[in-house]
Amino acid sequence: MEKQELKEFCTQISEIIAKTNNENVFENIITFFNLTSLLHDRKDEIYAIPIAQKKPTFIMRLLKRKKADEIYEIIKQQENEKILLFKAITNAGRWEGGCNRSKKGETVTKQNVFFGARVVGPKSVPIVTLEQYKSTEPKIYNAVASQMTNFVKNFEGCFDNTNWL
Repeated sequence: MEKQELKEFCTQISEIIAKTNNENVFENIITFFNLTSLLHDRKDEIYAIPIAQKKPTFIMRLLKRKKADEIYEIIKQQENEKILLFKAITNAGRWEGGCNRSKKGETVTKQNVFFGARVVGPKSVPIVTLEQYKSTEPKIYNAVASQMTNFVKNFEGCFDNTNWL
């Protein structure tokens, strides 16, 4: 994966997170999971992207000035940003017992995204089932929408730190 491609994915995911609310979460969460799943499928490629190469001339100038501490801090910050992004991709990615139960390479749909645990019963159910509650059980529907929105909003800022790219 190229740095620019990853940056574009992160921008799209950040935009989805920013505009997600209880009213549109059922539509946005599928887009969110499809984007994060594509990154999750390619996490080895992402992990292989080197850090501290955005501005090599800047680093060379620091080396000439013998500013090793400054270089170390820049590299450390970029490593931390990369680790946080990697964790966010893993947490929002595919998992057979999680919210996104799609398989590698599979498109995320309303049938393989699960929410509603402790709202509709002890186990979560697919979104396609939860959507049926909109007209019959609006309180349950709104509670699940809130649960889903909170899930997405927990990733706020995670895909914005692309300074290491």
